[in-house]
Amino acid sequence: MKLCRLFVFMVAAFGMLNASVSGDDIISPPTFTYQGELRQGGLPVTGDCELKFELFDMAVGGSQIGPTNGPMTVTVIDGIFTAQLDFGVDPAFCGQRRWLEISVCCPSPCAVGGPLAPRQELTPSPYALALPALKNTASADAGFPGSPNLIGGHHDNSIGAGSAGAVVVGGGAAGAMNNSASGLFPVVSGGLNNTATGNTSTVSGGSTNTASMQHATVAGGFLNAASGKQSTIGGGGQNNASGPSSTVGGGINNTASGIQSSIGGGTTNIASGASSTVGGGHTNTASGIQSTVGGGIINVASGLTSTVPGGVANEAVGESSFAAGRQAKANFDGMFVWGDNIGRLNFPSATEANFVPAANQFLVRAGGGVVFVSSVNGAGDSVTGVQLAAGGGAWAALSDRNVKENVKRVDEREVLERLSKIPVSAWNYKSQDESIRHIGPMAQDLYAAFKVGENEKMITTVDADGVALAAIQGLHQIVKEKDAQITALGARLAALEAMIAAQAKAK
Repeated sequence: MKLCRLFVFMVAAFGMLNASVSGDDIISPPTFTYQGELRQGGLPVTGDCELKFELFDMAVGGSQIGPTNGPMTVTVIDGIFTAQLDFGVDPAFCGQRRWLEISVCCPSPCAVGGPLAPRQELTPSPYALALPALKNTASADAGFPGSPNLIGGHHDNSIGAGSAGAVVVGGGAAGAMNNSASGLFPVVSGGLNNTATGNTSTVSGGSTNTASMQHATVAGGFLNAASGKQSTIGGGGQNNASGPSSTVGGGINNTASGIQSSIGGGTTNIASGASSTVGGGHTNTASGIQSTVGGGIINVASGLTSTVPGGVANEAVGESSFAAGRQAKANFDGMFVWGDNIGRLNFPSATEANFVPAANQFLVRAGGGVVFVSSVNGAGDSVTGVQLAAGGGAWAALSDRNVKENVKRVDEREVLERLSKIPVSAWNYKSQDESIRHIGPMAQDLYAAFKVGENEKMITTVDADGVALAAIQGLHQIVKEKDAQITALGARLAALEAMIAAQAKAK
């Protein structure tokens, strides 16, 4: 029986387009309902016919995709028929164009002859237009039978064996650039050549990124690997977060390998100590537990809770040590070292002979001098403070008359008198060895005599110097008076001697 026209259209498609889970958690089969119209001699056909359906990848020629459906007996009423077809999901419906070839003979039973021409191109239902390359596979984990896997994007994207709830949203390209997810509930959102293999791991995008451990996340970038449990990489390239709960925010070629370690960015930085941090910079290393390098270049914080805020080639080796500036070496516990840029030399040097580096020291190399300011005026200018001049060896206190008030002249002799009553002793500090001796008054005695300084337990150098200078002036006044008296007595003695000599000559 010759059929002159075949009108066909699809009323519902399943395939990879609208996978669903029924109320009893059984994945629906990949079938769709196909409806067409048969006419012979311009009139609609009524009766049973034999139909065979085959799926192809081209309108003419090409390769058959999936199994042949039929021959099957189909009832045609007023030219209209429907058939349930199943060509599978992969590779039948992975986003590529497909054509349906139909062979018909009527009435049934009969031998199906050659195919009708032309082949009919299958088009998606309206609800599937937004997801032209989406497919699903059933859960392969017995513990999660109702959690299907979902694959979108390029048809080479894949879900690994034994996966449940795995999702590849999109992206991917042919060959080695496809995205893949395997395990329990991993997600790859897009990009190229990304892989999420850890349970509940995530790769949001970028290229050639890997989240290989449980709860690991890579937000984007390229060639990043979140290989520690609960590790995170925000972006950048060639970064590795291998420590549990470690984080790399971005940058290039950074490695956070310590547990709960973090690197903000920069290049070629390493945070290998537990809870260590590198903020950024280049070639910095925080290897001590809870150590920190803020930035800079070639800095190392290897001591427990050690810190290098930045700079160049600084090392904080001691526990709770601090090194900053350039080439500062805090090699002992509790040591604070600041190095300036003079000579680009280590401080302290390995051959230092004028002092002994030790724990809990405060060391500063400042070739341009050191200034401490303790107060400023309304314009921000210094009012009080001290300075160690460049190349100098003693502190100079700011003593400008323009920063002083309530100036009163002292009675120098009274100062001398009071000072003469203050005991001056030799002693040592309890914090030092008894062999280290000092000479001076007690602060309480000096304060009781002159009421100078902030309190009775400290002696400021400006007050000690002032008392000494006033006493010297008082002593100078006394010496001048004594000199005048001696001169007058000498004159009287000379006159008496002259008188005696004259009397003796007269006799």
